[in-house]
Amino acid sequence: MDLRIPRRRARVAFPVMPSPTTITPRPSANARSAFLRGAARVLDLGGALSPRAGKLSGSAADGAALRSDWVAVGNDFRAAMDRVASEDVEATAANDRR
Repeated sequence: MDLRIPRRRARVAFPVMPSPTTITPRPSANARSAFLRGAARVLDLGGALSPRAGKLSGSAADGAALRSDWVAVGNDFRAAMDRVASEDVEATAANDRR
């Protein structure tokens, strides 16, 4: 009876360099520049690289900002008047219960 343990081939502990035919080609200049533009947009926290399409400029932007401010003021007044009206109703109801 043969009690010898069969030997296995030694495994390579370091990566084997691929042959020149299996090396992937370098990305084209267009792909590299697209990647770099995408990375720059991710890191652009201030929005300096964002397109300005649809943005108003000059007096049109000032007018839109003023209108927006006055709309906010009107909304605040309406909310305050609704709150005062509901407090008056509650106060009247409390007086009627006495």
